[in-house]
Amino acid sequence: MTDRHEWEMDRRHVDLLGDVLGNLHIDRAVEIGSFRGASTMAFLNAMSARAVEYLQIVEPNPTPELVALLEEHNYGPVDLLTVESASFLPGAKFDAILVDGDHSLRAGVVESAYVLREPRKLVALHDTNSDAIGIPGCRGPAYFKYKLIEAGYVVFEDCAKRPGERTERGFLLASKDDHVIDIVRRAFVRHAKP
Repeated sequence: MTDRHEWEMDRRHVDLLGDVLGNLHIDRAVEIGSFRGASTMAFLNAMSARAVEYLQIVEPNPTPELVALLEEHNYGPVDLLTVESASFLPGAKFDAILVDGDHSLRAGVVESAYVLREPRKLVALHDTNSDAIGIPGCRGPAYFKYKLIEAGYVVFEDCAKRPGERTERGFLLASKDDHVIDIVRRAFVRHAKP
C-alpha cells in the first residue's frame, strides 16, 4: 500500500504543469484531486501571473494543508468543491483540467467520458503509468490516456524512473491545439529530462 505522502505529484511534474499553464491563457481550469495542494500551486501561480482566470478544485476530502494553502494564496476566484468528480463533471465548463483524484477504472471511464465530450485546450493526468508499475487501484489514468489518444489528442507523457523521485508513476499533458502542443513540447524538453 502506498503511503499518503507518496500521493503527491512530484516537484518536477508540478513545475512542468506550472510552466505550461504560465504560458497559456485559461479562462476556466479544474483540478480533480488536490490532496495537500502540491499541484494546486501550479494553478495558483498561473493565476498570480494572470494566465488562469478561474479555478475550481474538486476534492471530496480537503486536507487542512489544502485549506490553509487556499486561504494563504488568494490570487483570484477559486472554488473548493467537496464533491466527487462524477457529480461535478456533467455540467462543468472549463478549458483545462488536471485529473488526479480517484484512480479506479470506474472513475477513469466516467471522467474521460465527461471530459472528452468537447475539445479542451489542455488535459493533464497524473499516475498514468502507476498500473503498469504495479500500484494497485490505478487502472483509471491508463484508461483515460488511451481515450485521449483515441480522441485524437497529442499526448506527451513522462514516466521516467529517476533517483529520489516518483516520476515513474507517470504524468501527461494532452491537447489538440497546435499552439498548446508547441508550448507543451518545449516544456517537456525543459522539465522531463531523465
